[in-house]
Amino acid sequence: MKNSVTLFSDINLDYLKKILVSSSHCVIDEVHTSKVNQFYQSFLDDNNLIKIKSEYLFIWPSPETISPTYQKIKNSDENIHLNLENEIYEYVSRIKVLATKYEYVFVPLMHDFFKPMTFGISDMQFDTGVGYCIYKMNSLLIESLKNENNIYLLDSDKWFRNSNKWDDQKLWLRAKIPFSIDFMKIIANEIYASILTIRGKQKKIIVLDLDNTLWGGIVGDDGWENIKIGGHDYIGEAFLEFQKNLKVLQNRGILLAIASKNEATIVKKAFENNNYMLLKYNDFIAKKINWNDKTENIIEISKNVNLGLDSFVFIDDSPYERERVKNELPEVYVPDFPEDPSLLSNWLKNLNCFNSIKLTKEDLNRNKAMNVEMKKIELKNTSSNFEEWLDSLKIEINIQPISSVDFDRAIQLINKTNQMNLKTNRYSPKKFREIVDNPDILSLSVKIKDRLSTEELMGIIILEKANKIIKLNDFILSCRAFGKNIESTMLGVVYIISKKLDLSIKKIDIKKTEKNLVCQKFFESIDHKNIKFSYETNDNNLVTFSDLRTKVHLLF
Repeated sequence: MKNSVTLFSDINLDYLKKILVSSSHCVIDEVHTSKVNQFYQSFLDDNNLIKIKSEYLFIWPSPETISPTYQKIKNSDENIHLNLENEIYEYVSRIKVLATKYEYVFVPLMHDFFKPMTFGISDMQFDTGVGYCIYKMNSLLIESLKNENNIYLLDSDKWFRNSNKWDDQKLWLRAKIPFSIDFMKIIANEIYASILTIRGKQKKIIVLDLDNTLWGGIVGDDGWENIKIGGHDYIGEAFLEFQKNLKVLQNRGILLAIASKNEATIVKKAFENNNYMLLKYNDFIAKKINWNDKTENIIEISKNVNLGLDSFVFIDDSPYERERVKNELPEVYVPDFPEDPSLLSNWLKNLNCFNSIKLTKEDLNRNKAMNVEMKKIELKNTSSNFEEWLDSLKIEINIQPISSVDFDRAIQLINKTNQMNLKTNRYSPKKFREIVDNPDILSLSVKIKDRLSTEELMGIIILEKANKIIKLNDFILSCRAFGKNIESTMLGVVYIISKKLDLSIKKIDIKKTEKNLVCQKFFESIDHKNIKFSYETNDNNLVTFSDLRTKVHLLF
């Protein structure tokens, strides 16, 4: 299926369609729009709406089309029959039906497209205020759709807040388009960002310059005491607000790193001694503080944290450094940096590239987990050999069917992992639920812990049984688990399952991409015609792979 979107509304969205298809984002192949005057007929008729099958449905009608009650309240009609709740529940019910026909459904919150007359205090009057009705409708939408796996509510209020002028009366009178072109670009960017989020293409790490980027001034010239951060200076306050928002991103699992042309000892003193500094030296997972080319430093950081360059955002106040990284490392996202520091905080909030579908406990613990992985690398460098290092970690692996508790994390891992990913399949919640519930498919989670880190779901194995063979549909492992024989252990478990079921393993096909070279290299090292592993097992389903120096609990 092509990556196509259906825009469904009672207003003219043809110009929004034009923006989407002409964008440089290269995310969407096709865009379809509904007929302006036939919204409700199409909304109630599957045959009308679903003539062209799209992957994504964007549905955003005006509130008066959904609710005759709202229309009467808006017009101050004296014959108001209060039926708002039932009208919204009918709308919600129909959205749920449509969600069975589409992989993903985007539902922006209700907003009046036509600037209703306002009457002060009475706008929020219980039951009869225009503002109250909008809030009530949105409250019902949120409550009714909160548990739907493939229906995503979008915060349309944010679009209006971020627009200097969202309406265009001339466009409305000429073409039934109530929105300004700039506002429709905001909507388009939200649709792009939502699709990229679903596909697991969010950014994962921010590499920051320091001078006039994380603080005001040049620490090597001004000294750590005189750089502008916090205090009673508006520029210092602006940089402090910027650091606060970076800290929020870090708390949500976004990694921070430094690439700065500076003296490392001076920089460290600034972090340690300046009391206004919110971010601390250890908040940064990697620190390249030297006089080397920043492109080289970013490449080194990429290798150290085991993340592809397409996961990176580079933030630097220098136009020269930004252009160099753009040209040398086109995979890295390099946004323009605001000249006015007071704009920094809102600028960061509006980058729209750190989104997530759901915040998992793995997201919240990612920075801590990554720091532990860096300690493991240090330990490896001081060990006599690989085997000694592996033994010292005391790795424990639990493999079991994917549970409802692990469902969100499992689908996140599948959709975000690129390097150790056999097929790079991307699943909607609806599709993945069908896979997990299929009796002919064995969907397994791989949970890993060792003496330095707590248990975490870091791998997925999906096997399909058919005609005396077992087929490996998905084989996924987080980049933080590479290089510890865990991928070999996972394949060993596939071998054990095939023996237990008396099925042969179908030749493993790899979907080759530029990003799964690690996976390609691993499977190219395997003798596909003679997959064998030596192992021992006990009565507690503990399997020991002596050659790999790993142990696995098979909990199924």
